[in-house]
Amino acid sequence: GVLLLSEFAGSAQSLGGAIRVNPWNTEELATAIETALNLSPVERELRHHKLYRYVSEHTAEYWARTFMTEFRNCHTNKPHLSKLPKLNINKVVKAYERAKNRLIISDYDGTLMRIQTLPQLATPAPAIINLLDTLCRDPRNTTFVMSGRERRFMETWLGKLRIGLAAEYGFYHRMPGNNNEWQSIGLDLELNWKDVVQPIMKYFMDRTPGSYIEPKESSLTWHYRDADPHFGAWQAKDMQLSMEDVLSNLPLEILQGNRMVEVRHRAVSKASVIEKVLGHLSSADSVSEHDGNDVDFVFVVGDDRTDEDVFQLLARWKEKLDADYSAAVQARAAWQESELAAKLARISVAKEAAAAKRMSVPDLTSAAAHEGMGAVGGLPRPVSTGSFGMVAGGSAVAGGTEPPPPPPGGRDGVSSAGAAAAAARKDRALVVTEAPFTPSVLSRYL
Repeated sequence: GVLLLSEFAGSAQSLGGAIRVNPWNTEELATAIETALNLSPVERELRHHKLYRYVSEHTAEYWARTFMTEFRNCHTNKPHLSKLPKLNINKVVKAYERAKNRLIISDYDGTLMRIQTLPQLATPAPAIINLLDTLCRDPRNTTFVMSGRERRFMETWLGKLRIGLAAEYGFYHRMPGNNNEWQSIGLDLELNWKDVVQPIMKYFMDRTPGSYIEPKESSLTWHYRDADPHFGAWQAKDMQLSMEDVLSNLPLEILQGNRMVEVRHRAVSKASVIEKVLGHLSSADSVSEHDGNDVDFVFVVGDDRTDEDVFQLLARWKEKLDADYSAAVQARAAWQESELAAKLARISVAKEAAAAKRMSVPDLTSAAAHEGMGAVGGLPRPVSTGSFGMVAGGSAVAGGTEPPPPPPGGRDGVSSAGAAAAAARKDRALVVTEAPFTPSVLSRYL
């Protein structure tokens, strides 16, 4: 025989050899009975063996033993449940006050407004409008609101504000400003896949009281908010399994959200829009509008899994900024080291030049001791006793017939020429020996 099993039975997911039917659909039930009566003997036998093998292996004892084993494993190896850290309000406020170029991103349904069954009931409250208007009046703020609702609703509700808008999870978006037009990231995407998805959704809508389909320009959404929560969640899982087999070769994404199942193109996401927003704010024109400041504050608020791709994008963006900053710090440190090495090299050259000049100053004391004699080509020659030369500060000064009086501090028994030469050598030695190595000294000689 052939087993006809209600799809609402708990064993319907386990007994794969049965023909599952909706007992409330008389036409479907009649068709299933006709199919069972017309099955070939071979197919009947295969279905029977499949059912017998499953029932023989998965007995009540097997179920109880498996349940207790899993229970002990959960008790012994407690799963690590990571909780989201509580937001530090004071830290956020201080960062907001310091920032010069802020980006504020918020989801709409479930964040700014409570989720409503019908889109027409999700009109924003006046307090929300005033809050968004206050944010966008600050020239340092760029405010962006994202939603899964259609573009016409977002334009009606928030179109008069100078904020950025994203509708249908980013399929349509509008940059902040008064005169910006709606843009689309999926104008070249084919939407004929709706002809395949909509019949599947309609099938589950018919057998799930309280559910409905929300058609959009870029996606299809099945809502079960008004249905029984447990039965709706069960039907949502069945729907996803059914569509995964049909849509496996298509570039589509099946998304389980807050009591809804949505099918959309993989290229459409909130993250793709936020990536464009970050690129817009990093442009030269946008940076100049914010007095040359890049984005230094990003605040994102969301409530369900559709916002996770935005958080992941910003996490990668922050890692890139941290890496760029670390590389810039290392490059600056290397540059400072090279500059210091160059300064030290110039100081060393200056010291060597000063020492060479000091050695090149003639020893006038010895010249005075050999008064009347000169050395030209190694031969003595007479010199005039009424003239002398004094090197002071690197310049030669011609004297008269009588030498000048000795400089202050001269000692008895030392000629005036020798004292002048000693003063000149001391004056040159100040650069090398009497100057301590400090940054102020470096700036004085470099």
